[in-house]
Amino acid sequence: YLLLISHFTISQSGYNLSFGGGTAVITDPADPHLDSATAFCDGTVVDIVLNKKMRCNSLSANGSEFSINYPLTSIISATGDGCSSSFDLEKVRLTLSVPLPPGNYNITIKNGSDGNTLKDLCDRQIPVNETIPLAVLPVTVTPMDSLATPQCAPDQLELVFSKKIRCSSIAADGSDFLVNGTYAATVSSAAGNCVDGLTDRVIVNLASPMYSGGNFNIRLVRSPGDGNTLIDECGQEVPVNSFLPFVLKDTVSAAFTHLTKIGCELDTVQYFHNGANGVNEWNWIFDVDRFSNLPNPGIYYSTAGVKLATLSVSNGFCSDSNTDTIIILPKIDAAFEGSPFACPGEQAIFRDTSSGNVTGWQWSFGNGNTSSLKNPPPQFYLLPTETTLIPVTLTVSDARGCTDTTSQFISVVKNCFIAVPSAFTPNNDGLNDFFYPLNAYKAKALKFAVYNRNGQRIFFTNNWLKKWDGKYRGQAADAGTYVWMLDYIESDTNRPVHQKGTVILIR
Repeated sequence: YLLLISHFTISQSGYNLSFGGGTAVITDPADPHLDSATAFCDGTVVDIVLNKKMRCNSLSANGSEFSINYPLTSIISATGDGCSSSFDLEKVRLTLSVPLPPGNYNITIKNGSDGNTLKDLCDRQIPVNETIPLAVLPVTVTPMDSLATPQCAPDQLELVFSKKIRCSSIAADGSDFLVNGTYAATVSSAAGNCVDGLTDRVIVNLASPMYSGGNFNIRLVRSPGDGNTLIDECGQEVPVNSFLPFVLKDTVSAAFTHLTKIGCELDTVQYFHNGANGVNEWNWIFDVDRFSNLPNPGIYYSTAGVKLATLSVSNGFCSDSNTDTIIILPKIDAAFEGSPFACPGEQAIFRDTSSGNVTGWQWSFGNGNTSSLKNPPPQFYLLPTETTLIPVTLTVSDARGCTDTTSQFISVVKNCFIAVPSAFTPNNDGLNDFFYPLNAYKAKALKFAVYNRNGQRIFFTNNWLKKWDGKYRGQAADAGTYVWMLDYIESDTNRPVHQKGTVILIR
């Protein structure tokens, strides 16, 4: 047994439970009694329901524990439900020698041929002479009175009966049934959920689903094969031409269309569903995180790519879902590649790398020149008195008149010849405080190192703009002479260059 202890609240906090040993006797406290009696069909069989489980071995097979107040019949046998596979029962079936006429009777329990009435699992007996009433009703035909609600586009109909139907009376080819109405449907077969030759449900299968809506009925006819409709468990035929009406609605489609209105910053996609066949519910999902219940929603998109749109529709009876993809094209995006610097007398080259459906270009080079070509001609800049940053601007446009602009700076320098100073004064006065190779605009794969008099490398860089501040490991280096080495590849000729020399650090 499982012993469950609870104080019947949501929280179990504030309680402690402990077991210190002991014994317990767990029994069903209810006293055994007869509960009810039901007669079937012509009254030859009577089922007695008990109020609790009883021992199977306390029931006599000849039914001698029971009597009925009708002198023209006698009880000839008794069986307990489940006794063939278990040791206890909750219902006893009595078989009578002759049928009981319609009327009211009493069934009384007494000590049987085994010397007792019926015993529960604690060996307590049902009191002797305990009586229950039994009503035997006139045998009536079983109506065809219930049809399970058909689903959308049904390919079968399910009939439910108040009494069980003999499975042998169901024509397998479905010829017991006709389906008529707005249009006719062909019945292909029929069968029951049969147990011991009886069923309370008959499944009528159709040759094809009923996709279109309308008003219909399913009618019971006599099958040419067996000459009857359906026979219930009491041998009564369900009346011919019995029928049940039902209503179907049209199937629906979630197919939709869309129209894209392209904008410079946002694209608007208008979605359309035709609402056919009585659709009155729309559920849209756009890219997982946007929703709408409108039949024709408009959705804005600011990013390019493949977008998903899913629609589920219903007319309260049928439903459908559909997913489609919408491609949003990229907006124009201005971009270009260009020379980062311009040496005296040398040309600067610029190349368009814009994306999107660009149809127009407008360049401004900062030297007084402009161009409307995709890739403009090389540009020249006047020799400045000092290195100058000049903005270069590109504006692109598309066929809709949308534009985008980007700018970069080009460094116009007065000297591109690499030179290394012979001395520097790292005293933080703003003059010659750093040591580095000058004007290394055209140096590729540059390596610049400084060594002390002991040959120890105290500074190294691959970036010519990273300058030595006269310190080693955070401490000021001694004044004196240092050796430097410079290696690079000349970008115009791809010629490797190696230079070395000395520099004086002055304090």
